[in-house]
Formats: sequence, structure tokens, C-alpha cells
Amino acid sequence: MAEFIHSTESQIDGPFLIDRSQMEALDKILQEEWARFKEKRNEMLDQSVEERFKVEHARSYNKEVPSEKLRETIREELQKSYDFRERKECLLYLRNGSVAKVPDFVTAFREPDLQDKEPNGFYAILESCGHSCQIRLTGRRATLEVDVAPKRNQFVQETLMVLKNWQNAVRPPKWQTLWLKTVDFGIAHWMIWILACFLSFTAIEKQAETTQVYTYSQEASQLLNATNLTAENQGKAIQLLLAKTYGYAPQPIKRNFPGWFLILVFCGLAYCVAFSYAPTVSIAIGLGEKKVQFWRKYSRFILITTPTFIFGTFFWPKIEAILKSIL
Repeated sequence: MAEFIHSTESQIDGPFLIDRSQMEALDKILQEEWARFKEKRNEMLDQSVEERFKVEHARSYNKEVPSEKLRETIREELQKSYDFRERKECLLYLRNGSVAKVPDFVTAFREPDLQDKEPNGFYAILESCGHSCQIRLTGRRATLEVDVAPKRNQFVQETLMVLKNWQNAVRPPKWQTLWLKTVDFGIAHWMIWILACFLSFTAIEKQAETTQVYTYSQEASQLLNATNLTAENQGKAIQLLLAKTYGYAPQPIKRNFPGWFLILVFCGLAYCVAFSYAPTVSIAIGLGEKKVQFWRKYSRFILITTPTFIFGTFFWPKIEAILKSIL
């Protein structure tokens, strides 16, 4: 029979703009899972006490010790042991580089010392009796990670599934992830804009040269077809025909830059500057609440302007030319 080995970790890439309701949902999950961890610990502790009691009670020097007192002594010893250690921590990473330790994330909303701070990440760990889960989000990497241990353990797998559901609830749209990765790469969007400007300018230049050469060809034909061909007109006609043959214009080329090209250059420059600033991690605690609102509005601005800019620069001129030819 096949045995399935489930993953004990999950991670997704940002950016993450986490509002208050989402942090409260995470805090509720952690509280519920911590209750499960403590319940499991008590079950394992009771079982270990009974196993140890049978061994200790059988020894002669414990014969006269009351059973309840012996059990209580064994319980106290086990609770202090490494195997039954427990730990619950919630940390907030602040943009100024410091770390704030809080009892839970809901408490952080009411903490006066955090109202003028801006969190850009968090970390939480639940650890009890050999079972553990960690959830981590840092602004530097903008990656939300969940880990549980030990492997092949159904109890912690259930915790992983619950946290993965929350993880998916705050998962950013794919276009935002692509936006952040493009900005992290550095100059990708700038290179695309420069290449588009260069290719467009080359196309305009070639079209201007073709138009100029065609004009000279027409002028040469008119001179050659004239009834009285003077020596001056003959020389000029030869000059024009040579210009047509070798694609050379004997006078400066007149370029008329279309409106879409000016939009590409100037609006493209403004767009690349705006595109260069992408969100990473913002959490609606303290000053982070305004940052979450700002980045959500800014993201909508980028989402609207990106297709509008592409359509208006590259597709609308062709559509406009087709419409003019039809009408």
C-alpha cells in the first residue's frame, strides 16, 4: 500500500498588504492551534505520568508514598523536562530595524508604543512537546513561510493546512508578484522602454527616408519627361535618381514624429518611474495602516495605467489608421 509523505512547509512570494481583519484572522488561528497544542501536551503528559508511575510505584522506597503525591511529583518533573517544553512567541519586525515582542498580534493594535511605528514583517512560533509550527514574513524577502515539525505527523499537518488556508487568503495577485520581481531585477522595465523607443524611432526614420526618396523619384521623372531638358535639370535629375538608387537624400530628412511616439517617450518615462516603486510588505498596525491603504490605491493605479499605456501607444495608432481608411 502506498504511503503519502506530505510537505511540512509552504511559502508564497509577495508583495503582501495585510489589513487588520487578516491579522485578526491569523491571531485567531494561532490561538486555536495553541489550544490544540496544549491539549495534546496534556494528553501526552498524562500518558507519560502513568507509565512512569507504574515503574516508580513498583520500587520499594516508593511503596509507602501516596499514589496521588507520587503522580504529582512525577508530573512536576516531566513538566520541567526538555521533552515537555512549550513556547509561544509573536514578534513584529519594524522598519527601523528593531523587533517588538507581543503576547499576540491583536494586542499590537492597542499597544501605544507601536502607534508611531511601521511593521514590515512578523514571526510567530508555537512549540509544545515536540510539535512546532512557525510562520514568518519579512519585508526584505517578501516571502510568507509556514513550517511545521515533525515530519509524517498528522497532528501538525492539520495545523499546516489551517495556516495554508490563511496564507492563500492573503496571497497577492500574480501580476503584483510579477511587478515586484521585475522591480527587484532592477532595469528590466527601463530596458523594455528604451528598446521600444529605439525601434519606434528607427521605424519612423526609415519611413521618413522612404518618403523622401520616393518624392525625389517623382521629381526626377517629371524633369526627364519635360519637353525641354536643360543641362541644369539633367544634372538635377541624375542627382535625384542616384539618391533613389542608393537610398540617399541630398537634403536633410524631414521627420514628423506622430503623437503616439511622443506618448511613448514622455509618458513612458513617467510610467517607468512610477513602475519602479513596488510594495513589499505592509501590515496595518500603527503607521502601517496608512501604508496598506496607500499601496492598495497605488497598485490599482499601476493595474489601470499599464494596459492603458500599452494599448494607447502600440495598438490605438493602428486602429486609428484603419478607421480613417474606412471612414
